[in-house]
Formats: sequence, C-alpha cells, structure tokens
Amino acid sequence: MRILEEDKQKIELSQPFKNFNKLIVYMYSLSKEKILLFTVTGDIFVLISRDFSDIFENTNNFKIINIRSNFTGFENVINIDENNFLCQTGRNEFLVLEFNIEDLTYKIKVDIVLKVTALEINSLVKISHSYFALGSHNGDLILASYKDGRIRVDRKIKILNEPIKYLTILENDNFEKNICAALGDNNSFSLYDLERNKIVNLKKQDFTGNLFDIKSKKGSAFILSDDFHIYLLEENMGIWSFNSKLTLSDRFIANIISIDSSNYLIIDIYGNLYILKLDRLDSIEKLRNINLDMNRGK
Repeated sequence: MRILEEDKQKIELSQPFKNFNKLIVYMYSLSKEKILLFTVTGDIFVLISRDFSDIFENTNNFKIINIRSNFTGFENVINIDENNFLCQTGRNEFLVLEFNIEDLTYKIKVDIVLKVTALEINSLVKISHSYFALGSHNGDLILASYKDGRIRVDRKIKILNEPIKYLTILENDNFEKNICAALGDNNSFSLYDLERNKIVNLKKQDFTGNLFDIKSKKGSAFILSDDFHIYLLEENMGIWSFNSKLTLSDRFIANIISIDSSNYLIIDIYGNLYILKLDRLDSIEKLRNINLDMNRGK
C-alpha cells in the first residue's frame, strides 16, 4: 500500500501476491531489498526486490524465497538485536535465531524454556534493545531482557485477573514509549508505567465487547472492540485517560494502522480501507488558532 496524496485521502494497493497463503506472525526489514517473514506454520520467507515501489506496476518485480526450516510453528516473534530474533515456538518455549543477510541463512543460538517463570505465554512485545515484556495466561506482566544466551526476568507483576492476550507499548506526546498496555479476556484492560514501575489507575471504563487491538501514536491510542465500538485513550500532561466520547462504527473494523498522530488507517473485514481522523490540541499552531471569543457569553 502507498499513500498518494498529502491529505491521506487517496491510497493505492498493489495486486495480491499469488501462491502465498501463509498466515504471517511477524515481518522485519533486513535491508532495503529484503523483508523477512515468520509464519504461524513455522515457515520462514524472504521477500526480495531491488525496488519495492515497482511492485505497484508489476508484481513480478520481486521474488519470494522459502528458507529451509523444520520448525513446527511460531506464536510470537520480536527482533532483539541486529538480525537476531526471539521466537516463541511453544507455550513457554523460545529460541533465538541469528540471520545472515547475505546468504539468507540462520543459526539457532539458544533454546530457552521458561517453566519456572510462566506455564503459558500468550503475548510478547519489544520495549527497547534486548528488553521486552511477556504476557502470561495467569495475567502476569513479565519484564525481561536477553543477554549472553539467557533470558533474565527483571520483574513479574500481576496486572490482570484474566489471561493477557495482547501487549503493546504506548507512545506519549514526547515520542517516548514508557507505558505498556495489556488487553485480556472478558473485556479486561490495564496500563503499566515502565519508568515508575507501577500500574496506572484509570477511571473504570465499561467495555461492552471484547477488546482485541490497540494502536498508539504521539499521545493517542485507539482500541478496537468486537462489538463495533472504538475507544480513544489520550495522554494529557503525562496522564492517560479515556475520552468520554465513544465512537460506534457501522462496520466491523478488523485492523487499525497509525499513519501519524492525526490519521489512522482502518480496515474492515471485507478489505475496505478508511481514514480515521483525530483532531487533538497537540501543537502550538492549533492553540494559536483557537478563537477564545467564540461562544463566550455576552
């Protein structure tokens, strides 16, 4: 996909890639010409093109290479170092793969089992270089790091009474990523401040459906629910809170992608694309343009 106009209103899609029907778990750009793909079946692919923009004119201007592997499947994958990846292959089983960009080969650096830490890991998110968070089936947020072939658990916090099914890191107005958001079963939701090492207490929000996705950009985060509701979480003066205005879509939104702080791309279950615009008072220019005399009582 590429955006053709500055106002984000015109979007062009390439033709679909034929003969590729694998569910992708994780994508990573190895270089300008190579994109690495991990799939749920355990297959590893590399997309190769001298110029990926040429794909819009001709989908034959690239090739897909299947890297020979015998993994049974990937559940979660993150990049933890240059061309090194932490891959979850079982309930609490992980391995670290190191890739060679030139000949597109890999080696297994280490196998890791976290039986003592958690019986089952559902989610995984990168925080910073070799530092990441895991979400357990018991509702524990596990902060850990990778060094010298070992995963070291720094902190284990009970943040939900339900299984954590999705983790992400929120971005504040200063482009800092210091809040971890967790979505759980039965409409459960929690925030954890990574700098202050404490759970962020939010005013209780009565979610009517199951939450399944959240995307954040510069102090704003949209949360998707399976009952067509879209929730807006905002940061103001360092404090995160839910916007009282609830958006109800007339279609089921399957995915949301943050383009910038004011524009989000949303995709429904039929593949239709829409731009969701957000107008926040997030710049000096917007503040200067406010008409303070408007609606003032006479």
